[in-house]
Amino acid sequence: MRTIGLFLTLLLTGCSAPSAGAEPFPYKSFHMEQTSGRVLNGVMSLKVAGPSIAAQQWLLYFPCPPGMNSQTLVSFASGDAKFQKVVELSSAKREVLRARIPVTNSTGINQISARCNYRIRIMERGIASGPDANDKALEVPTPAERVRYVSPSTSYDFQSPIFKTWLNTNALLKQVSERDVDFAWRAFATIRKLYEYKYVQAQNRSVSALCQTNSTDCGGLSFLFIATLRANGVPARALIGRWLKPDAQRAAAENEDGKTHVKAEFLANKVGWVPVDLSQAVSNKTQAQSEYFGKCSADFVTLHIDPDMEMDTLWFGTESVPFFQSPLYWVSGTGSTGGAIVETGWQTGPAK
Repeated sequence: MRTIGLFLTLLLTGCSAPSAGAEPFPYKSFHMEQTSGRVLNGVMSLKVAGPSIAAQQWLLYFPCPPGMNSQTLVSFASGDAKFQKVVELSSAKREVLRARIPVTNSTGINQISARCNYRIRIMERGIASGPDANDKALEVPTPAERVRYVSPSTSYDFQSPIFKTWLNTNALLKQVSERDVDFAWRAFATIRKLYEYKYVQAQNRSVSALCQTNSTDCGGLSFLFIATLRANGVPARALIGRWLKPDAQRAAAENEDGKTHVKAEFLANKVGWVPVDLSQAVSNKTQAQSEYFGKCSADFVTLHIDPDMEMDTLWFGTESVPFFQSPLYWVSGTGSTGGAIVETGWQTGPAK
């Protein structure tokens, strides 16, 4: 914590004032309200067929949705694949599902298929004025988690000189008398004004690169917001996942509701985690900021918190995985994966 405190002191030295005329956060006091939720199904699938593969063993990874205020993983079923919970190798040690499948017949030599059926309770959440009269239990991070949520990382490289300059240029330095929520509201508004939405699959989404552009996607916009808050000592994190809507066309392997998405949350004192969706706000700039700040509908599942996972491939060392929103596979044996056809799917609907 001492290093973080020293860095924050440096940021506050000679910091520029917030831009005049910015719309203030609408509540003097507030709390988060949420519904009891509804249970929805999400089915993730993987098919690999490679005519040049001569497999001895397959290694499969599927996401394991974390428990948090906005969701609870009720159960998962994976059939014959027999997935087990393990932790990935980064310092965050997030849970993932892993299966090791030895080849026992000629069919499995060059193809594999697996699926995981998730039953997830999703809660709708929103800001309400005034203190919380219900005295609900908050999702309070542990001391180690709190340190992690204000720390830099591969994607959140906010200690880079170019990002520090970007913060100062855009008056994104938290004032001594400014509440965390007021600063988060102001940072959200500034990034929304500066950026347009544009999806480029191979884009460098480290914030030191993103601050040199004026367009990015849901992941990039969320990372900019998170890094801005972390650089100012406010805990923040990315929610990386998929839409989970009951009206999805469940017969389709990949449908509109199955698209990947990234949101963000920041930690407000005595309130808990507050959700924000910058990409929806940037894509709908005529709408009020309050439509995308402090609200989340029961239509999204977080598959993991924050980017930059490190997967143990068993045979090929550690593999960096920025986003884990679809299944991953590795295979031991002979031959080549060249020409392999890989299909992933995500089907959603109400729990039966």
